[in-house]
Amino acid sequence: MHEVTICEQIINQSEDERQRRGFASVKRLRLEIGLLSCLDPEALRYAFEIYTRETFMDGLDLKIDRPPGRAKC
Repeated sequence: MHEVTICEQIINQSEDERQRRGFASVKRLRLEIGLLSCLDPEALRYAFEIYTRETFMDGLDLKIDRPPGRAKC
């Protein structure tokens, strides 16, 4: 499941920024996942619920935007 890997990477990057900038928690996170991507937004949301429990991101407000795909021939 790619969503778990993506979730872990976002958490790790957020942790790096937290240490660098010194903030205590993340309250909101907004992501764009294009309609043509191979990611399932609900699976990603579920992964965040599981992997952020009892961390500095616990209870965050996760917004996922779904911009339309564009193709060109």
